[in-house]
This record gives sequence, C-alpha cells and structure tokens, in this order.
Amino acid sequence: MLKEGLPRRRASVQSKPPKPVTADGQADDVAAVSENGSRDPATVRPRLAEAAAEGLEGIRKTLLDAATGAVRDHWITFECGECGARKRVEVPVPDVRARVAAIELLLREGLGRPPQAEEVSVTKLATDACAVTQMSSDGLQILGATLFAGRSAPS
Repeated sequence: MLKEGLPRRRASVQSKPPKPVTADGQADDVAAVSENGSRDPATVRPRLAEAAAEGLEGIRKTLLDAATGAVRDHWITFECGECGARKRVEVPVPDVRARVAAIELLLREGLGRPPQAEEVSVTKLATDACAVTQMSSDGLQILGATLFAGRSAPS
C-alpha cells in the first residue's frame, strides 16, 4: 500500500503483541503482565540479569572488538602523479572516540564503581556556656571526649 501512496494500515485496538515462546515451545510467563498492560519490574530485572549472564561471552567479545577495532569511513581525494586525474576513495580510519568509550565501559563494568566515602559530619564545638546548653547529646559526648582525650585514666 505504501508504494501506491496510500497510508499504512493501523493495527486494530484488540491486537496483542505475540507472546514470546522459549526453545522448548513453552510460553514465557516469567515477566508477567499486569492488568494495565505494564510489566512488573521485579520480574524484568532478574530476567535481564539472566540474559546478560547467558550471553556474557558474546558481550565481552563485542566490547573487546569495539575497543580494539572500531573504525569509521573517511573519504580522501588524491591525484594521480602520471595523468593528473583526481579520485575520491573511502578509507577506514580508527574511531578513537568509540574505542575509548568501549574501553571505559569495559573498565567500569569489569572493575565496578570506585568506592565513595560517606560525607563526614563536622560538629562545631561550643564557644561559650550558652552554646553548651544548646548542644545535642552527641555533641556533648564529643566535647567530653575532646576535653579528656590527653589525660590518663585514674588508677
């Protein structure tokens, strides 16, 4: 119909997407569809992890290929030294940006994210008696520990 200039036929409202079937012919009910048509996230994430684990070797090979062999086509023009004719030729050029991105992804996923320290809260020491009365119990404990830090315990 599209060749004749007519618009594409719309899918009917009652049409449903085909149900995935596994290799043994059983319908895949793991990612259950709720009444409103959305999938339960609790069932989707484990399935994605399982699929990634099953295809790990292929994923690793693809990332390594991208990290070491990503190229993009570049056109160059050269002139014949004998006849002076000009010619354009397509030449594969290493795609450094794609290679660096693939290497970063490999390192990030292979080594994991670097650990991040929790932000340390700094307690301000009281400067006068009024400020001491307004301190929290944690602040008072820190103040007491600071005051007695260099002293030896009584015998």
